[in-house]
Amino acid sequence: MNLSYHHANPRGGNESFLLRFQSANTDSPTTILVDAGTELELDRILNPGETIDAVCLTHAHSDHYQSLNQCVDPDTSVYTSPATAKIIGDVFDIATQQTGVEADDSMVAAIEPVDEWTSIGAEVAFHPVPAGHVPGAVGYLFRFEKDQGVDTGYILATGDFTLTRAGGYPGLPLESIQDVDVLFLTVATSSNFSSELSEGLGIALQQAHSGMQTLVTTSGIVGVHVAYLLGALIERFELGVRVRVVGQAAKLYERLGYEADTVQPVPEFSHTDEALGRGIITIAGPDVPSERSSGRLYGVLRDQPDACVVQLIGSGQSPIRSGQCTVHDFRIVNHPEYDALESVHESANPQHTVITHTHRGAGNQFNYLDSNVWSPSDAGEYTLYANGQWRAPPWAPNGGRTPTQATTQSVGALTETDLFSDIDLPDLSRSPTVDLPAEGIDIEHVKQVLAQETAYTGPTTTEASDSDTGSSTATARKSDSPSMTTSDDDQDDTKSDSQGSPAESVGLVRTTGASFNQLDDWVVSAIQSGELSKGDLKEIVRRSQQPATSADETESPDDENTDSAGDADHNTSQSDSARSTAESDDSDATTPADSDEDVDSPDAPSVSSDSKPETETTETQPAPESPTTSPDQEDNQRFPVVLDPLTTSLATHLIAETDEGPMTIADVATDATTAYLGDRLRGIETEPETSVSSHSSIVDQALASVVADSDEFTDLDSFKTTAYGELLGDLVGLDKDNQTPSVTIRVDPALVDAVTEHPASPTQSRDDVVATAVLCYAGTDT
Repeated sequence: MNLSYHHANPRGGNESFLLRFQSANTDSPTTILVDAGTELELDRILNPGETIDAVCLTHAHSDHYQSLNQCVDPDTSVYTSPATAKIIGDVFDIATQQTGVEADDSMVAAIEPVDEWTSIGAEVAFHPVPAGHVPGAVGYLFRFEKDQGVDTGYILATGDFTLTRAGGYPGLPLESIQDVDVLFLTVATSSNFSSELSEGLGIALQQAHSGMQTLVTTSGIVGVHVAYLLGALIERFELGVRVRVVGQAAKLYERLGYEADTVQPVPEFSHTDEALGRGIITIAGPDVPSERSSGRLYGVLRDQPDACVVQLIGSGQSPIRSGQCTVHDFRIVNHPEYDALESVHESANPQHTVITHTHRGAGNQFNYLDSNVWSPSDAGEYTLYANGQWRAPPWAPNGGRTPTQATTQSVGALTETDLFSDIDLPDLSRSPTVDLPAEGIDIEHVKQVLAQETAYTGPTTTEASDSDTGSSTATARKSDSPSMTTSDDDQDDTKSDSQGSPAESVGLVRTTGASFNQLDDWVVSAIQSGELSKGDLKEIVRRSQQPATSADETESPDDENTDSAGDADHNTSQSDSARSTAESDDSDATTPADSDEDVDSPDAPSVSSDSKPETETTETQPAPESPTTSPDQEDNQRFPVVLDPLTTSLATHLIAETDEGPMTIADVATDATTAYLGDRLRGIETEPETSVSSHSSIVDQALASVVADSDEFTDLDSFKTTAYGELLGDLVGLDKDNQTPSVTIRVDPALVDAVTEHPASPTQSRDDVVATAVLCYAGTDT
């Protein structure tokens, strides 16, 4: 038996690969494709007359099935887990409608659920193994006869995995992976999934428990996972909250047989009242509420100060932060932390490790692993086993010759045993019992966030009082809306209040319920008892009048860069910022009832010439005697941004055209932003007459169909921005590695935030403001 492999889409997500088993007993090889992601290169990897015998699909994310239509013919079976097989028809339906994926009845008919050893030919078989990640996701264990029954070889393909559960479905079972010959290791990682998800769910529960209408936006199968976790947390903390999961996620929830007393699936709704309600958490998609179900619901909530929107974003798109409602956003991509990669490798103990899910390969990043590491950047054929011997990579010091006998034999071969023969591989089924820590949920973190409810309705719940002794390392994110009367300090919000002193996070007025806008009972009691002085009251008033900022806007530049690149799902370094990756989730369902009703679009029109950003009046202080600015003041007059390729290229062009002496990209971006803000404050319309998106509708339609087949771009505008930026970068001599720099803008961030928070602003983030400013700056006769 000879064994070789190809990376099937190295220029795409690089999660797909082809295994070719050539037996001495047959003329034609056995070919198995694992996943069918974007930019699949079948013409390059299949030999003349060769076909695919089987496709092993790991899970129902579009970046793993988007090219499946190229692989299916009457003789090809597509194997996947029973759970994924139940939902794949609904997933294909929505993907066809919303993203242009080609999926017909023949693809659904080709799907075969599998949960046991299954043979492909006489000498090759495979068995699915649990993989966590999302409900129903699996990896695959392959076995093949190396020498006509004398010895057995094993290959483990992890697929996208976690060691934790996902919606009750088990994670990758390290205890069952004792000894494999080849490990195909997916190296997509996330360093903060547990903390982000725990805080996001905690905020949703807290706000709904206080009586707010609460919308959680996410996508497809992730919505099922979120509904499962929220239902379990409601039961765990005995909260008077209910969950409604709507649209596509509701269909998948029902298909998978989930049931919970506190969760109601609503696949279709004709009126938003059927989805929204006080004390109810509504789960809808897509993850950024700019269209379809979540966009429709957000249009209802955006101008309601006593509503909350929590965006759980896995698509890599920029969140929406406008409106008067409280808005939060979290990057939620369920991949393991980096250490888990080493744990899997140590447990599998492979002779060969093939790195997958890294755009164009990982170079030598993983060469430290104690095995032969393969991570090429092309779709060429690489031989792993031939003529009874394992082969080293061609770039290894021995030039591809067979390694020494001591390193080529597995433990099984050395002991003349088949280590997998007596092992019962773990069941793929969902566990009947809920285990929140096993899902990666930090219970103490959630408890702390729930304790923040005192900022709205006073410490009335058991969880609020219990949290005084809990961990103080995690706090709820501050509201993006100045309408909420919450404290904006950085103090520990969970500090014990046993001495009777007022907790600094307590609000002055109720923001929800029948007593909306009245003094909180706790405040009244504290004033009457003398525990709250006039000085304390004035300080709380001063804090409550300060505009709140989102946590994302106060993170370090490294954190802000995490998902800025278009290839958000592909890791290229071991840094934490690169390990947080974005998943390509499926779009949400749009029912006829949804599409028939006019909806206020969250993408507001441009500011008119007679409008000005709303600013908050603050008490002015006497000017200092010295004209100098302190270092602390200077730090408050600047902020970091990540520029897109088009903005960087335009700034580089402007530098080349200027005769004002040496300038940097940061200088140009600062000057442009200053000019843009000045025009906006004076009510001058500054949008250029011809924008990046001004193409004919025919061209747009043609481009949109191409972009829909790629998960590198979230929409047509992002494609145009990147494409024009790269083309212009070539014209101005800008190296591709320098097209998305992080620069510091020397402008008061409060002014920029005032623009983004204006209800009619077309820009929704600081990055958007700077990009628009440079576009306008380049379009003038400066």
